[in-house]
Amino acid sequence: MKNKNRAVFISSMFILLIIFIFTACQTYREITKSDMEKFFDTHRGFPDTLSNSFKVYGFANPVATQAFGADPTALVYNDRVYLYMSNDTFLYDDNGYVHYETQTAETFSYGKGIQGIRVLSSEDLVNWTCHGAFNITGPENTNPLIDSAEWDDSQLVEISGVNRSWAPAAAWKMIDGKPKFFLYWGNGGSGVSVVTADSPTGPWTYPLGRRMLITRNTPNCDNVHFLFDPGVVIDNEGNGYLFFGGGDNISVAGGGATMADTKMARRVKLNPDMISLAEDPEQWRVPYMFEASEIANIGGKYYYMYSTHNSTEGNPFGLGNAVLAYMVSSDGPFGNYTDPKTVLNHPQRALGTRDSNNHGVMFEFKGQAYIAYHTQMLAEAMGIFRYRATHIDRMNMDSNGIIEEIPLTRKGAAQAGHLNPYIVNEAETIGVQGGIYTRPHSEAGNKTVVTSIDTGDWVLVYGVDFDSGANKFSAIVRIPERDKYTGAIELRINPEADGHTDANTNLNAVKTTRIKGGEVIGRVPVRAKPGEKGKFITVTVDLDKTVTGINDLVFVFYSSLGVKPLTIFPDNRHKDAFEFDQWQFHK
Repeated sequence: MKNKNRAVFISSMFILLIIFIFTACQTYREITKSDMEKFFDTHRGFPDTLSNSFKVYGFANPVATQAFGADPTALVYNDRVYLYMSNDTFLYDDNGYVHYETQTAETFSYGKGIQGIRVLSSEDLVNWTCHGAFNITGPENTNPLIDSAEWDDSQLVEISGVNRSWAPAAAWKMIDGKPKFFLYWGNGGSGVSVVTADSPTGPWTYPLGRRMLITRNTPNCDNVHFLFDPGVVIDNEGNGYLFFGGGDNISVAGGGATMADTKMARRVKLNPDMISLAEDPEQWRVPYMFEASEIANIGGKYYYMYSTHNSTEGNPFGLGNAVLAYMVSSDGPFGNYTDPKTVLNHPQRALGTRDSNNHGVMFEFKGQAYIAYHTQMLAEAMGIFRYRATHIDRMNMDSNGIIEEIPLTRKGAAQAGHLNPYIVNEAETIGVQGGIYTRPHSEAGNKTVVTSIDTGDWVLVYGVDFDSGANKFSAIVRIPERDKYTGAIELRINPEADGHTDANTNLNAVKTTRIKGGEVIGRVPVRAKPGEKGKFITVTVDLDKTVTGINDLVFVFYSSLGVKPLTIFPDNRHKDAFEFDQWQFHK
């Protein structure tokens, strides 16, 4: 009897196994080339126009459109430029709507809206990899694509009264035979301190425990209106120097302060560890200075740059209100500086934006000098304002190191080298895009993924050098945790600009832009096999043709969740689609 029951049990289990396998096979079906052709067919529901991009195809400014970034500083390491920026972030009202209609002081504040430091990097100045944002001091996170509990847990500095991290300055040097990276920042206008890391993208640590590097108790700093906006430089002997200060309330400066010499500028030599002061900070004369101290060592000369205040016009140097001015020293960071000259006009006057302040940094990359600065042009393309994004333009110097005043451009810097498709590339390396955002993910290659993918969204990278030819493509994607989901990526090269393309006027809610067309070279299916939901998978496909030479490359997305209204603001529901992590071509 026992043997009979055992046989019945085994037979039943075998039947159940067959049913399970049959059901699984019925649930999962390979996506065919014919399926994917239909996904991207405009006669079958694919949108006639792709998502708006907020940056004209072919342009490099602003450098990123999936997130804001203000008060830029630059660091060059291993032939790569790293930008560190105040992370301007959307604020929401009690109903979940973004403050954007008036952007008054009551609805938006830099105190709540600058949420940590955002990091981008590039090997060519036009394709920028997003490394996300990190939390030095708070404030609370309002980006729905970032987990607020994780954001709070990652806060580096826990000091009473320290709750802002604005306008960073970056440097690196060899210490004990290893590269060490330093990022200085301002606690609003109330002090300056530093975080450190062993790589330019972190992880960052706070080396000073319960104290700040510079406060109002630091000698010669109690009478500075704003203790903020650090700039850092390392001289030819490896010594570090920090510049900071600002403000135009000359009544706090004491005797002798005027609008021509506000006596707000400070500078100090750092100890070899770069996290302590070698001496007391000293006051020095910076004509008509208001904020935005930065200093760069270019060609053995030291270029100190700053923003003038709003009572500057009519001065003997020809400086305007709120322009970026510079002075040059040929004999060290504390040497004799030239009289100031204008290097960059105010964006409001040069680009017709509604910008209120000015902040930038000079840097040298591959033998050429550049300036990075912020404007509100991206926000205004979205139909809002106050939020700022970084731009880069080329600088021209004569043989004496004198800089021509730089025109602010919408096209931006030219590409400095080509992108290699045969190495693993991060999907969040972007030249221009439409409809997507990025978000942190601990399992992703760069701890960041492309997210908010809807049908008709896209990402483009400029100047990809396929050399003698590619015939295969691989992508790493994250499958969403939902049943019966299907996605796809269409690979195109060399599209056309569509919509507004004028280099002399700004985008806005009416003047919109995107791409169209381009040659299709392949398609990538995205569908979960049993057990793959919520996981990262690698998909490899043969291309439709061998691709050679230098081309702009586009990833156009399809999602079975359909076309959604144009996404201007990060929206948590868009994480329901697949997410894009990395890609690579093969010969």
